[in-house]
Amino acid sequence: MKQDIRKLLSGQTLAQLILVASLPLFSYFYNPASFGIFATLTAISWVLSYLFSLKADSYIILSNNEIHAKELVIASLFTLILGAIFTSLLLLLFFSEVFFSIINYENNLIFVLFALNIISNGATQTFKNYATYLGQFSSHNYAAISQSLALVFSGLSLGYILKDSNDLAIGLILSLIISNIVSVMVYSKLNKAFKGLSIKTLFNGFKIMKDSFKLLKELTIIQILFSISQSLPPIIFSSIQSSLAAGFFAMSERLISRPTSIFSQSFSHVIKRNFKNFNNLQTKKDFIKTALTKVSIFTIVLYGFAYFSVGLFVDLILSEEWLGITSYIQLVILMESFNFIYFSFEDILIIQKRLKQRVWGQFLQTFLLIIIFIYSYKTLETKDALSVLAIIVFLRVLFVMNELRRLIKEFYEF
Repeated sequence: MKQDIRKLLSGQTLAQLILVASLPLFSYFYNPASFGIFATLTAISWVLSYLFSLKADSYIILSNNEIHAKELVIASLFTLILGAIFTSLLLLLFFSEVFFSIINYENNLIFVLFALNIISNGATQTFKNYATYLGQFSSHNYAAISQSLALVFSGLSLGYILKDSNDLAIGLILSLIISNIVSVMVYSKLNKAFKGLSIKTLFNGFKIMKDSFKLLKELTIIQILFSISQSLPPIIFSSIQSSLAAGFFAMSERLISRPTSIFSQSFSHVIKRNFKNFNNLQTKKDFIKTALTKVSIFTIVLYGFAYFSVGLFVDLILSEEWLGITSYIQLVILMESFNFIYFSFEDILIIQKRLKQRVWGQFLQTFLLIIIFIYSYKTLETKDALSVLAIIVFLRVLFVMNELRRLIKEFYEF
């Protein structure tokens, strides 16, 4: 287990260090408002990429054989492309004004980038899960480093070109698309997902996707609801006409949430693979107890240090336009410390098929966030953004604590 985690984290850590090291330059070229527009558009893209693929990327990890996994990859990509093109055309032709008001930005080019963002985000996650299914952990490292380098190079280049224009957000969106495409190219070259592609492969993939949805309906609903709840905060901030607050939140997520997601997924993949290798129930319990203890200690030390040192980091690293971000980062650190533990063991809850309670818990969290969005729309002001974030963090921590309670009850004997 330790060897697998080290293998995964070596490349992931380097990739994150590349991004963090580039943030001072990004903060110089891009202002908080441009980050806010970028975050809002990307949040909507993520939700739609999950919906269009029916979270087929999750079925890949649970596939019975490699052929089925590859067929799911192809079917997922096809539905992503069709859904993205259809949605972008629909918004352009009939709902452009509404869309512009949500993201606080007007430019028809955004519809093309919106479609590409949906496709590239969904494709990256699909290929990532296919590599995990094949056990190609080293490919995660190559893809992560390549993606980070592409994001930094394209983002800074476009930031320099667009620095004196009103279209800075375009640079961020386009750099994300480019980095996702690079990641997909690396994964596809290493795992040869497109080898032996045919029309039969596509239709078989649709059938497997349909059957998987029937068998894993609860899991799919949970993950779609989760993607909506994760994507709502920047949309909520935009709804109170505060691209500034959305930008602060986006940078906080870039610093804290993104590394949390990547590292916890790495832990989760390894924990799941080791857990499935044990046949004895007591051995499984002992393994989970040990893993949970180690992950919890690691989380307390790492996130505790981050919480108390973030003010110094902001003063030294980011430009003056970002000096109001410290409180946002600290709230996100608090939230992500709980998320890190939860996501590290999420796959274990899936394997144990404890899904019905999670459906209702995730539905309640998403419902409450939608209520906040409705209340915030045109009602609250920019000064209320930090209070709104505190409420969002509180809701997420409650949800995660409930999930962790179930995990402890499952594997600890009292």
